[in-house]
Amino acid sequence: MANKPRSNKQSKRRASPPASALRRHVVASLLVAVSLPAALSLCGSRLERSGLLALEQGEPATAVAQLSRARQFAAYSGAALLGRLPGGLLWSGLSPNSEYAAGRAVLESRGEVLAAIDHFDAAIRGNPNLWPAHANLAAVQAGLGDVMAALEATLSVADAAHAAEKRL
Repeated sequence: MANKPRSNKQSKRRASPPASALRRHVVASLLVAVSLPAALSLCGSRLERSGLLALEQGEPATAVAQLSRARQFAAYSGAALLGRLPGGLLWSGLSPNSEYAAGRAVLESRGEVLAAIDHFDAAIRGNPNLWPAHANLAAVQAGLGDVMAALEATLSVADAAHAAEKRL
């Protein structure tokens, strides 16, 4: 008996399973692409909060560890991978206040001046009016003997304090 020519419905049915498998694969990939950055954002945000809490409880070494880990999550957070979303839906990294707190904690627990400068600089980039970060940066730079940098930071303290006062 000769093979019957396949009807159009049968050929469509055969093409259908690979197409639906591809659709399932695309949907699964999209779910992972969206949920992974969101999960990383959640972890980073939680680490940031626990680091700040440790600092409030007088545990600067624990605070440094938590805030450092949170800072590492920032590169893989939802905002970094998906772009900034309206309304701050995803955590985008340490806040300027947390960067400032991390700088203070690094100084208190380890005495690491260069790491503290890095945190104070990040805090100032995030909020140029955060005068305590300017003041601590000036003090650290003066302690290193970098008089010009300390003077520049001291002048920026006055500018930041004046800007903060204007907002009140």
